[in-house]
Amino acid sequence: MKLILCLICLTWFFTVFNKQIKKHASIFYIITVLISALTIFVPHDMLPAPVVMFINKILVRGVFQGAIFIIVMYVAVLPSKSQLRIKLSKVRGEMAIIAALFTLIHNISYGKRYFMLLFTDISALKPYEAAAAVLSICMIILLVPLTVTSFYTVRKKMSGKNWKKLQRLSYIFYALLYLHIVLIFSRGLFTKKLTYLVDIYIYTLIFGIYAALRVIKYIKKKANARVLKGEADIKN
Repeated sequence: MKLILCLICLTWFFTVFNKQIKKHASIFYIITVLISALTIFVPHDMLPAPVVMFINKILVRGVFQGAIFIIVMYVAVLPSKSQLRIKLSKVRGEMAIIAALFTLIHNISYGKRYFMLLFTDISALKPYEAAAAVLSICMIILLVPLTVTSFYTVRKKMSGKNWKKLQRLSYIFYALLYLHIVLIFSRGLFTKKLTYLVDIYIYTLIFGIYAALRVIKYIKKKANARVLKGEADIKN
């Protein structure tokens, strides 16, 4: 439910304010970094209870960031002429950067324990925790070049072919993100907490639909390419 609410609210936000975000992207990046820093370093007993709940349940757990990544992911498979895709496409790079900056909250909050134990005392981690930590490191490694090349000043210095080739790494990132989420919520299998299992089903449905739409789009693209090639051969 938390994920669904985040998806609805964030889709509305990026759709309504796409022009402002595009025009003042640097301001939104600064705000994102400030929120991340305050979330990590300001003692929670100094903050109102609702804010602390939002931080712990949404930001620290990565639900907010994950929702933005899912929106970025889905933009590419939405109908090309839909208003939703047109508006979100304008700020797709900015959304990806904002999501990446917000992951600082999740990685630092959990990394203090899990990354430390992964390199110093891996036996203290449960198998799924160690696997999730390894996937996190892999995702961070992928996220750095993907985020850097999402900045317009960097992107414009790259050829379109090289940029698109590098951005294909995002497919690996999405796959690792899904596996990381499944590992995190797999503890529901051991603790028998229904909410964890429901979360796995929701994420599996979201990522499964995306994968199916991506495959369909690829097949259609190949079919159209063959038709165009056939028409060109006939003309020649």
